[in-house]
Amino acid sequence: MPISLTNELLADSIKARGTVAEREVEQALEYARLEGVPLYQILISTGILERDDFLRIVAEVNCLDFIEISEVNSLSLSTQFPFSVDASFLVKRDWLPVNLVDVEPASDASSSLILTCQPLDTEAATFLEYHKINPGILVCTEATLRAVKARGSEVYDEDGSPVIYDSSTLADMASDEPVINFTNYIFSTALRNGASDLHLEPLLVQYCARMRVDGVLRRFENIPPRLALAVVSRIKILSGLDIAEKRLPQDGKMSLTINGEQLDARVSVLPSAKGEGVVIRFLIRSNVSYDLNKLGISAKIEEKIRDDLKRTAGVILLTGPTGSGKTTTLYSFLNLLNDQKRKLITLEDPVEYQLEGIHQVQVRSKLGLGFAEGLRSILRQDPDIVMVGEIRDRETAEIALQASLTGHLVFSTLHTNDAMSSVERLLDLGVEPFLIKSALISVIAQRLVRKLCDECKACVELGDLSQQQQEFLVRYSPLGLQGKKIFRSVGCSHCAGSGYSGRISVMEYLRFDTELKDLISSDGIARLLDADSQEDLHFLKLDGVEKVLTGMTSVDELLRVIS
Repeated sequence: MPISLTNELLADSIKARGTVAEREVEQALEYARLEGVPLYQILISTGILERDDFLRIVAEVNCLDFIEISEVNSLSLSTQFPFSVDASFLVKRDWLPVNLVDVEPASDASSSLILTCQPLDTEAATFLEYHKINPGILVCTEATLRAVKARGSEVYDEDGSPVIYDSSTLADMASDEPVINFTNYIFSTALRNGASDLHLEPLLVQYCARMRVDGVLRRFENIPPRLALAVVSRIKILSGLDIAEKRLPQDGKMSLTINGEQLDARVSVLPSAKGEGVVIRFLIRSNVSYDLNKLGISAKIEEKIRDDLKRTAGVILLTGPTGSGKTTTLYSFLNLLNDQKRKLITLEDPVEYQLEGIHQVQVRSKLGLGFAEGLRSILRQDPDIVMVGEIRDRETAEIALQASLTGHLVFSTLHTNDAMSSVERLLDLGVEPFLIKSALISVIAQRLVRKLCDECKACVELGDLSQQQQEFLVRYSPLGLQGKKIFRSVGCSHCAGSGYSGRISVMEYLRFDTELKDLISSDGIARLLDADSQEDLHFLKLDGVEKVLTGMTSVDELLRVIS
């Protein structure tokens, strides 16, 4: 299967393109005949023809695919040369076995692929012929080949020998003391900085380790691909995952003792074009407070919430995006009401933290235990208070609302941006307006903002803020800015240079009293929203500005979260 390109055919192809004067081509062709050398060597050495253009001509003449550098992400180096042949000879000659990303690796020679920037290398072609291998050939430039090699630097040694890891080899690597120590190091570093999540992410030529602290990701370590592969394998072993599986996502759990502290973690592994990405969610009970007094809730909103929690029946909803602290707030409600005189049951996906004295149920959709099915079963357990992790569909919504009508206090979450939109969301799910009117007590929209570090925060004059920031503060400060102090983040050793330490809640509270409930109807949602607009009830922003003016957070941070 040698790839060929005669001098005459190359000359004709260049002439047809019209990019080089025919006279120059003819002179070079005559010289090549006299010297007995390939025409392309003369054209490239004299600068008449660019090498990249020559490679495109080779691909075109031989009906081969040409891979541009922009298409690098569509390829991955093959970790298993499927012909039981030592591929190092080919790799050294820049003939790389590759797979198409998101396509099952080939199991036979006829459908395998080779990427090369040396398509006229007869020795490589002869090697394949000798071993009766007939792969598809992809032609590329040297820059493209280097990019593909860089992305898979964990696959081949420096001498071109392929590094093939089976399950046993991966397990051995993961058990090496340096790998164990390095894995413990990135865990302990993340935890020492108060991280809630650890991310190991494959980049073009290396992995990077990032940690999410107070909701924001920070990069703190670069990891060589070979070491990263061993670290990922160790994490898979610790969390009970298949170390040989690299094509499918996997989820697991693990228990660790880091710095003398016992903790659990959820692990998610996701394959990508550059390798496997790993996200570890640390579940540290001591880092989470379920005390309503410690969530940073403003006094007037907390008073209203405590009044609602005295009710024996009805529905209280929390809304907000993922990571806005809804579960922590719900757990604080449960903790406050857990007086051993009432039965409390939760239905969660997943159960992240176990609470003493509360019956917590894990949703298992694959086994037929979804939110709706689980809620029906819970109601047969004679509970006083029920927490449903999330309302996702009409059936769950109706069962939760109906449960409140039969004497249960129900907490749940809903994915909407603000409190008022929760009614619209329930109506969109198909819930009857009368059911919403009868059951709904209040809705709380929530966000989390980073709290300014008390050690380094500094005062800033109103005039030093941007016009947008000034207008925002003036608009949502009903008592004005006279005599108020505004602070900004600085950064010090206590906060690892971020200027922030910890997070607090910013809330919007909406109680559905008789007047507001009267506006709830299938065709009256516009009137409900108009009522909100006319009264200028911007609770979330008002609460946020209050926290800015009391020095708890900065206007930059508030706008970042609620914009």
